[in-house]
Amino acid sequence: MVVDGRTSQSLSNSSVGAMLAISIGPESVNFGCLPNSFRFLENSYAMSILIDDDDNDSGWDTDLEGEVRTKNYIDPGSKEHYKEACKKCDVVPTNYFMRNIHDAKLKFAHHGLGEKGVRALCMALVTNTHVQHLDLKANDMGDDGTRHVCAMLRDNLFITDLDISENNIGEEGILHVCHTLQYSGTLRKLSLRGNKLGSRHASHIAEVLGTNQGLRVLDLSENQFDDLAGQYLGPAIGENEFLTEINLGWNQLRLKGAMAIGQALRENVSLKKVNLSWNGFGDDGMLILKTVLQENNIIEELDLSANRITQVGADTLSKGLADNNEIRILRLGQNQLLSEGALSILKIAKTNSSTALIELDFSGIQINSTFMELLNEVHEVLPKIKVYHGGLGGSPQKAADRPKPMKVLRDHIMKENMRVLDFFKTMDKDGSKAITVAEFVAGLEETGIDLRKDELFDLVSGLDKDGNGEVDYQEMVVGSKEIMQDDRKEIQLQRAKAQRENKLIAEAMDMPPPSRVPSRADDDRKISLAPGKKMSTAFGEFPSRKNSATSPGRRKSSAVNPARKSSPQGSARASIASGMLSPLATDDRPASPSATGTVRNVPPQTSHERPLDEGEGIEGDVPPKTAPIGVR
Repeated sequence: MVVDGRTSQSLSNSSVGAMLAISIGPESVNFGCLPNSFRFLENSYAMSILIDDDDNDSGWDTDLEGEVRTKNYIDPGSKEHYKEACKKCDVVPTNYFMRNIHDAKLKFAHHGLGEKGVRALCMALVTNTHVQHLDLKANDMGDDGTRHVCAMLRDNLFITDLDISENNIGEEGILHVCHTLQYSGTLRKLSLRGNKLGSRHASHIAEVLGTNQGLRVLDLSENQFDDLAGQYLGPAIGENEFLTEINLGWNQLRLKGAMAIGQALRENVSLKKVNLSWNGFGDDGMLILKTVLQENNIIEELDLSANRITQVGADTLSKGLADNNEIRILRLGQNQLLSEGALSILKIAKTNSSTALIELDFSGIQINSTFMELLNEVHEVLPKIKVYHGGLGGSPQKAADRPKPMKVLRDHIMKENMRVLDFFKTMDKDGSKAITVAEFVAGLEETGIDLRKDELFDLVSGLDKDGNGEVDYQEMVVGSKEIMQDDRKEIQLQRAKAQRENKLIAEAMDMPPPSRVPSRADDDRKISLAPGKKMSTAFGEFPSRKNSATSPGRRKSSAVNPARKSSPQGSARASIASGMLSPLATDDRPASPSATGTVRNVPPQTSHERPLDEGEGIEGDVPPKTAPIGVR
């Protein structure tokens, strides 16, 4: 059999072989009908021969013994294949990969591969069946390197753990990642940490996160996600039913972001480990997370370190912990809790008999002797619990505030179902309608009211308005009315606080998703993400999450975006993105015909313009009259 003028064996699978238009003679093989998983054969620079196990005559006596059966055969995925790829990409092969090519884990962190080195690596990994965990952290591969990785993942179904953190990935790279997540269900763990991602990147991630069924662990930490990004990600996290761990630490999420993320955690039914550390949720954010702890019985580990939480926030959070039986690990270090705040959390471990807590982290918070005494009591109930703190040195436990003396007196009168006049008569032994200090003190001792000497002095001096050393009935009534006014003010404050809390929670529950998505970095307009619309991306028409009829694990070729500006690599990029070319194809190599049609160079966008639709443009600003086609 002759393939491209070279002696060859046939494909190992007869069904695949039937798909190839193979002719006897010098005619070449038609690769246009190859599925994606075999597309690498079309432009592989290391592959020169196809093997067919069905026609393999090894071990049999034939008339062809001694005939040369192969010519320059290189096993795809082998060291030689990688060397050829490096030669084509003009990079030096990496010794680490040569030594560990058959390992399950490859750690290329800080190897300085760059875009070319990543491309050569991906060419070798397309057919690799050993690597499952690929760490490409801090290799400065940018958007182009990300494109190569995503194209490789479309054919490699064995890599389940991918780390592309700290790689200066921009919006185009994120779009490639999103495209891979939408049409590939093999990735289980993905890290995008430290790529300076913002709200516009979050909007793209949210588009696919809600319906993705493959990811189990997602790391979005150390980026620049603000409240707007939180509002994009929140609904998607709430809808996702497969994520078990998410990391949003070291971002810029504040109250509105906390509200969106908190509401998502209330709805989510799969997340077990949530990291929200080093944001700025504050005490108000704890109001939302209190409801999360009360309603969510799935989360087992929650990290709220360095979130500007004070004793007030700790008290609020403790109310949620009192009703939670699933949380196992709670981290609150590097907050302004003080000893009192840490003490209120620790009390729950003692009072909640059904608590599952095994670890409390108060790192950086100095505690006092009262905390240590309570900790010893907790260890008697929960001997396996681990509690970390910043050591002794916190302020002593503050004594509880005693109520005002007049309030104590008024409460006693109400408890005995007496009127102020009745109480005054019991004190006025001589019927002079005035109570001396001696009579007042003696009467209080008879009633059993516990007041210190300084409190007695404050009470008498407060009631004796005219300063004559006696308290008459009118002064007693005035003092009682003042306490009643103070009570009303306190009740009003409590009601206002409760209304504010309920309002925040209601806003979090009813918070509508953002209706507009920030555009690319070089375009200060915004594009619409209204339900039912499609977003123009590097992959063509990117369907909206809520209206996508395609299964997340199903592959589907997208049309090339006609609005994409051409560049020296533009045609090949668009072809790879649409599934027409292998990631092994060179950027300047002419495209081959495929089953979906012929790839042609996309002409650069000219000055064709169209009027903007109603409501398009930046909200609150006057929209421009025209915009280039493809901005939507």
